[in-house]
Amino acid sequence: MPSAVPPFPFGKIEIVGLGGRLHGPSLHSWSWVATMPHFNFWFLIRGLGRLRFGQREYRVEPGICFLFPPGAQVRGESLSDEPFVNFSVHFFPVPRRARSAELIRRLSARKVHRMGLFLELAHHCSTVYKWGDALSLRQVELTALQMMLQLWRESHAPSIHEGDDRILRLLGEGGAGALSIPGLARQAGLSSSQFTRRARALTGLAPREYLIRERISHACALLAETSRPVGEVAELLGYADPSYFVRQFQKTMKLTPARFRRSAAA
Repeated sequence: MPSAVPPFPFGKIEIVGLGGRLHGPSLHSWSWVATMPHFNFWFLIRGLGRLRFGQREYRVEPGICFLFPPGAQVRGESLSDEPFVNFSVHFFPVPRRARSAELIRRLSARKVHRMGLFLELAHHCSTVYKWGDALSLRQVELTALQMMLQLWRESHAPSIHEGDDRILRLLGEGGAGALSIPGLARQAGLSSSQFTRRARALTGLAPREYLIRERISHACALLAETSRPVGEVAELLGYADPSYFVRQFQKTMKLTPARFRRSAAA
């Protein structure tokens, strides 16, 4: 039987300002200096960088999460030229109460085990937040809570298998290039079948499905935050055939890239 996980400190949250959306990609050097007026749950989707928070400096890579409490001073910058994409949701707990040092420790500088799940939840938040009605805000609150609850559970679970961090990093890198599972497996020092089993255990998805969804997540950010033509977005993400990109995007998102861009701008 797994050990009992302590109750999560927040039963309900209230979304603040522009929380609950995808930020980026930043196509230039990323730099961030901020003092948090509220809680900010931050999840890195793509890019490499460093953050200074709580008198410590952290290297950040895809899958890393932080929970910044009110009053926190944060500095960050990118360490590579690749687009930097992150998800951030800003909120207050209901009722508003003093921050918990244990909560901040458990949910900060922690890499998610199930990256695929977090990508799905982040995009769900991003989509419904744009609708702007009371129901969509409640959906964002519940979805953001689900992300933090999952990370809270993972923080009380046994350490993941040795080498899993490398698998997650390779999957993150693979999402920006060719979908070669055997090539990624060789880099991880595993057979294709071993790599597939470990990747599915970590993300909840088969490697190819995970890589496709990550590439489409990058495409969503580019379509929503830039004016680049669809063909250029496809090329940036490694698609040699723009029409194949459109078909894959539509299969994943249930609408075309052009319709997604219009809905994101609405």
